[in-house]
Amino acid sequence: MSHVFNLRPGFPKVEVTALATRSSSGRSGRVDELLSEIGCRSRVAGFYTRDDFIVMCEWNNGSHRHCEANSTDLIGRSTRITLTTSSEHERISSLMRLSGVSWGTASVFLHFTFGDSYPILTSGAVWSWGFDDRPSLNLNFWNAYVEVCRALASECHVSMRVLGRALAQFAVEQAA
Repeated sequence: MSHVFNLRPGFPKVEVTALATRSSSGRSGRVDELLSEIGCRSRVAGFYTRDDFIVMCEWNNGSHRHCEANSTDLIGRSTRITLTTSSEHERISSLMRLSGVSWGTASVFLHFTFGDSYPILTSGAVWSWGFDDRPSLNLNFWNAYVEVCRALASECHVSMRVLGRALAQFAVEQAA
């Protein structure tokens, strides 16, 4: 099934950076630095430690209760696959085999582990792409979402993080 992504009318492509700056998450540079540091450290090591895994889950979920159910060994095995495979399907699927890791949480891991290659999947960003209702999340949707976000980030000459903040902020401002 193909998914159609159309930016909402009025999305200000020329003002993406300014829009992202107005975002409350746009002011959390220290947190982004920490998560990027964890992602980089994990990529160099070839896996996520349990402690770093919990920090990433907690940032996205606000709770790490379900994530704590994973053993150190399972976290290591699953994240090692994510960090070593070239298969997009296996990269995200190996994360989602872990308790407490949804599409959104997996996108956080990919975003902060692989630099600017992946967007973070948020409801606000999805709304800004024209979805009034939460779409059925699956690998086809994920792949399409990644591609449209990469294309728009490139077109607007911004990082994936700036684009994600702008998409989410646009949804917030349109709801006001």
